[in-house]
Amino acid sequence: MGILKSDTLTSIYESRIGKSTTEDEAMGYWVFVFGVLVGIIGFIALILSFGTSQIGRLLGNVMLASSLTLLLVGQIIRLPLTKKALPFLYVGVVLCFAGIAWFASVYPEGWTLQVADNEIYIITLYGLGILSTGIAGIVTPLITSPIEPKEKAEEEARESEKRRKDTEEQFESYKRRMQNSQSQFELYEDKAGKYRWRLRHRNGNIIAEGGQGYSSKQKLRQGVNAVRRDSLGGSVIELESPEEDEELLQELESQSEFELYEDKAGKYRWRLKHKNGNILTDSGQGYSSKNECEKSVERVRQYVLSANYLNSVPSSIQMYKDKAGKYRWRLVNQNGTIMANSGQGYSSKQKANQGMNSFRSNLDEDAFDVYQDEDENYRWRLRHKNGNIVASCVRSFDSKSSARKSVNRVINNADNANVQDVMNAVFELYKDNGGKHRWRLRHQNGRILCDSGQGYSSRQKAIKGLNSVKRDVKKAKVVENEE
Repeated sequence: MGILKSDTLTSIYESRIGKSTTEDEAMGYWVFVFGVLVGIIGFIALILSFGTSQIGRLLGNVMLASSLTLLLVGQIIRLPLTKKALPFLYVGVVLCFAGIAWFASVYPEGWTLQVADNEIYIITLYGLGILSTGIAGIVTPLITSPIEPKEKAEEEARESEKRRKDTEEQFESYKRRMQNSQSQFELYEDKAGKYRWRLRHRNGNIIAEGGQGYSSKQKLRQGVNAVRRDSLGGSVIELESPEEDEELLQELESQSEFELYEDKAGKYRWRLKHKNGNILTDSGQGYSSKNECEKSVERVRQYVLSANYLNSVPSSIQMYKDKAGKYRWRLVNQNGTIMANSGQGYSSKQKANQGMNSFRSNLDEDAFDVYQDEDENYRWRLRHKNGNIVASCVRSFDSKSSARKSVNRVINNADNANVQDVMNAVFELYKDNGGKHRWRLRHQNGRILCDSGQGYSSRQKAIKGLNSVKRDVKKAKVVENEE
């Protein structure tokens, strides 16, 4: 409503009593307190003036009448009044103080204990003021303020405030990163007379460049501004196109075959072996039955051609759909360990992205809550400033220090993690502990379908080996082999 405003009084109210639920709640309280003080002073003045001073009795009566008005108004303006109630409140206050002023102008000569003439008019005027004020606070809300629309409006207001705070926090995070930038844009003219830009780090390395020439400096600056504007909240995705066209891959005859075998532990496994004897990939795990092993081969056939490439160095954030159709994200280390997840499903990809961005903008160690679960193991969860949980761990820990170490790993990996939408499955390219390049095919449910089975000396060779799998896997025959 915003009838009265005072930041100082509101601050005192909220620090001593509590958060205001309406805009005028704090000011209503202070009007009520002022009314109490005026009433006390008026009562004292009236007691002390009996038989001695007409002015003292006048002052006492005026202050007591004013006190009643202030007490009533103070309670009413604390309510969430509608616009229809405000005219009654204003009229009531004006009538009350008009009656009090009239009384002060005729007292004591024109005022007697007999209710006649001036007394009738003054009392009637003051009474109408009290009545109008009462209508504003009691009758109008009952008629014009059904509680359901009000609660709905309050809920929408809370959601809007939450979105505003999230946006402000994300903006402040981006702002801090921009202020700490260690790079600058260089604008230059190439040999062909075209204007270009490049982004150079202070160590001299070129981080990015425009990729095209512009016919004028004005168009060049427009291109730079577009990069600065659109890259602020852009996700980092690293995709590498296959070296061969997928339609061509499907047409080529396979040079490999799937071998199904039983290992020493009695588990069934498979491997994709090239005709030259090299193992291109394997199941990475054993299955309890031959049927399950064969199903694993078919899943690999199903997902391998459409899977995108994802750089998992040093880590990656994967967006995916769970079995219930909800959108989720997970933070995956380059060694394949899932370090954190969203902890909940979202109804849309946009909300999942908002949750993921909230996670990345709140990577403060103090925001992580380390606690003991029902089995007395330690876990952690990341709380937003509004109290919502935006991330949680996927496993328990034996000690509190181990849980804290996991938190530190998440903080160190999350900010620079590449982001990838996992529709069905995704190829993760990563370095193992020995510095070798490897790949693995991860399903959207988090399980590893297959991996490279060996390390490569370069990323390019790892991708070449992966492409061999994509070329051969679709038409590779399945044969049984006894170990």
